[in-house]
Amino acid sequence: MKKIFGFTLSELVIALAIVGVIAAVTVPGVVGHYQKDSQALMIKKVYMNLQENLAKLQTEKIGQDLYNSTLGTSGTPANIADFFDNYYSVKRNCANNLQPCFESQYKSLNKTSSNFRTSNIGGNCYSVQLADGTAMCIIPAVKDEEQPAIVYVDVNGSEKPNIGGRDMFKLFIYEDFSVDVVPPSVIADGTASTARETKFNDECRASAFGSGCFGKILNDDWKMNY
Repeated sequence: MKKIFGFTLSELVIALAIVGVIAAVTVPGVVGHYQKDSQALMIKKVYMNLQENLAKLQTEKIGQDLYNSTLGTSGTPANIADFFDNYYSVKRNCANNLQPCFESQYKSLNKTSSNFRTSNIGGNCYSVQLADGTAMCIIPAVKDEEQPAIVYVDVNGSEKPNIGGRDMFKLFIYEDFSVDVVPPSVIADGTASTARETKFNDECRASAFGSGCFGKILNDDWKMNY
């Protein structure tokens, strides 16, 4: 007589249970890693486009007007509204309103929530949603106070996760039109990497709007290692 080898039902159930446990442990980590890589690439794209568009502005020799502009002022050659209109593909113009371009509330990496309002972000921010879904707003620089222009970016607009340091970031445009979280003087003296790391440690995890997080990504070669 021939013997037929196979699995019993109990063996099959045990095997499926083991596979399920392994999947439950590994899949969330794999998905989370993929999401962070994707979000890091998206903020890199935003950064590169912003740098490129600021370079165009400088070439046209009207950049200083953007740096000192008043939000939405007509007739200024390069106010923030015109900067978006001239150098970006704008899907929705929210002007001096943050919503609906941005979500109304964001969470920090530490799970604390904060409303995304003018009173919480340090000034009146001119907002747009771009054709690729990115939400951006710019607060003009205050030259007399040596305050650089502030840029808030949500790489996927109002879509989730709406977490500072994941899809929401705070950047600065300095008077030399560099984009960073530390000023040009710090970059010039060679301490930018340390300064970015310090800013990350002091601000990122507690910030619902991604303050200090972008510098860590710059330091780590566009990896979201946090």
